[in-house]
Amino acid sequence: MRNDSGEERMTREPADNRLLTFQDVTLRIRDRHVLQSTQWQIDKGQQWVVLGPNGSGKSTLVRAIAGLTPVVGGSILRHDPAAQTKAVGYLSFELLQSVVAREQARDEARCFSGQLDQRMTVAQFMATVDRSTAAYSASIRRAISRLGLKRLLVRPLQSLSNGEMRKILISRAALRSRGLLILDEPFDGLDSEAANVLGDAIQSWMQAGIHILLVTHRMEEILPGFTHVITLKDCKVVHAGLREQVLTPDNIKNIYGIEPEMVKNPKQVKVHPGAVSGADAAVVIDVRNACVRYGPTVVFDRLNWRVRQGEHWLITGPNGSGKTTLLQMVSGAHPQAYANEVYLFGRRRGSGESVHEIKQRVGLCSAEFQINYRKSLRGLDVVLSGFFDSIGLYRQADQNQQKCADQWLDRLNLSHLREQLFDNLSYGQRRSLLLARAVVKSPDILALDEPCQGLDPANRHKIIALLDDICHNSSTQLIMVTHHGGDLPGCITHQLEMKTGKVTSNPRIV
Repeated sequence: MRNDSGEERMTREPADNRLLTFQDVTLRIRDRHVLQSTQWQIDKGQQWVVLGPNGSGKSTLVRAIAGLTPVVGGSILRHDPAAQTKAVGYLSFELLQSVVAREQARDEARCFSGQLDQRMTVAQFMATVDRSTAAYSASIRRAISRLGLKRLLVRPLQSLSNGEMRKILISRAALRSRGLLILDEPFDGLDSEAANVLGDAIQSWMQAGIHILLVTHRMEEILPGFTHVITLKDCKVVHAGLREQVLTPDNIKNIYGIEPEMVKNPKQVKVHPGAVSGADAAVVIDVRNACVRYGPTVVFDRLNWRVRQGEHWLITGPNGSGKTTLLQMVSGAHPQAYANEVYLFGRRRGSGESVHEIKQRVGLCSAEFQINYRKSLRGLDVVLSGFFDSIGLYRQADQNQQKCADQWLDRLNLSHLREQLFDNLSYGQRRSLLLARAVVKSPDILALDEPCQGLDPANRHKIIALLDDICHNSSTQLIMVTHHGGDLPGCITHQLEMKTGKVTSNPRIV
């Protein structure tokens, strides 16, 4: 309940089986009221999954439980100490973005004071968990150990890959939880081994009595231990109840607007050599004996990779193996490209070309790029910024560019986001706009790192079909990183397999 000052307080009723109750709750996102008059109850022993399309209010709903979204109507009743905001473990894309943004801001101060060597390490970050309330159960310790946290402790936070950073935040959320753990898309960005470890950990945590609240877009991530499902659409609760009663074919089709089989069984695409021009085809990318390291940490060493005209590549490998780093070297966003022998479009990096000249020919979208795209712009302006390779829009787009941007918004069914502010949108909606930004200038190379991350099933199918169409009907070449076989377009012709902590002189090329 909330007192006169608007704060929530815990209800105390003997022998009460309730954990948390939404009573006619209305939430606020900036100047909008959403999820109006929401009714929902979580009882002890229940394990809930939150489903719904992009922009339906899933993250907003669980952020309210974590005390991060203002409640402007009704009450959230917390019937148990485990449901108090200070006792709730919480993981989300927004949390990852805020941690990175805070470290970047601190870097500016460190640079000014000449203390860049004092960046926060993983060990220091984990030490910020309140030791008086941290949960150090055996199941949590085992999961953290299996996720590989120990080998990361000495690393600076900013040296971690997206997947490694998510492992840290998952571990930190689990330590903070005193009985309720909110995981918003926890599997995204994790390699298959880490995803399996996390799945086992979630199962063990549920068996140990921890209540899990899982937000996901992928049906395969709904583990057997989950008992209840709540579905949202257009910022309203549509269904809430037992798993088997909610996850019916009709309900799934109603929520996502596509056939249930397309939601439950994503098509797995195998990589087959494509009909390319062979040894006579022009070399577009040539990486020779490359090495990237951060202090004592070697990301990859002796990497050789050649991409010819007409080839579309999949890059795979475990978290921390250098997949994103390699894409950044290609797209002009990584400074260590100049310390290596890297040729793009027949010209060696560092031979006089500008970063802008490289970026003009490469379209990029990744989780790291999205984290850094923190601008309060209209959706249209975000797409237009792709013409100028800028984070933000600082030049006037001409009529042809505006027409092209509108066409891409229409093609991706994003026209309704044209005038909406980027920082008001859900993670999946932002990802869709950044994908439109990457393709708007018809680049020679489209470098996409987990392009379907955060997208609901309908939008994933749309993006995969779009990539196939682009590759088959234009001169654009695709270089793609993903951990999900179901996210692959059929146009992929070659595969580069990276390895963590090992020499990559002979990567597997299919």
